[in-house]
Amino acid sequence: MIKNFDVDEVNKKLQLTDEKNLFGQKFLLKNKMNCVESTSCGRLFDAVAAILGICKKNNYEGEAAMKLQAYAENYTKKIEKINFMSTQEIFEKILEKVLNGEDKNYLARYFHESLAEYIAETCEKIKNRHNIKIVALSGGVFQNSLLTSLTVKKLKLRGFKVLLNKMIPANDGGICIGQAAHF
Repeated sequence: MIKNFDVDEVNKKLQLTDEKNLFGQKFLLKNKMNCVESTSCGRLFDAVAAILGICKKNNYEGEAAMKLQAYAENYTKKIEKINFMSTQEIFEKILEKVLNGEDKNYLARYFHESLAEYIAETCEKIKNRHNIKIVALSGGVFQNSLLTSLTVKKLKLRGFKVLLNKMIPANDGGICIGQAAHF
């Protein structure tokens, strides 16, 4: 759950959905019905794009993420140093900033920078625990060239060798290779 935010007020201010759908979503959540937990970073992109008013409904796979990246690339000023935050904290910070009326382009860039910092810092913690110095960035989220470049830069500054998809798609199109390698 989102801390310190009234869902009804946030929905009303950001016009995320109508009252009937919000009631239904809250009912399902309260009763833990049809609530699928996801580890997909894409859902985080969807949520941030929605609260920024950039894309509230995907008409095709990755639409919200692509639009969010375009807004982020429109912000050309330097972003302040970002400290490590969990993905929930990143979302809550952006929600707080959007409710305070901050610029969408800035917030889209702030999201990308924060997520890249989260990934790099998490890899750093794993490196310190297990002495791993090579990171492979794969999955649909790394089709986002801005997130990829920010993450690669942060990882290299921490001494990692970074592997990226070249011949095999980073998204679901590459799953069959992993499945074939398994057998």
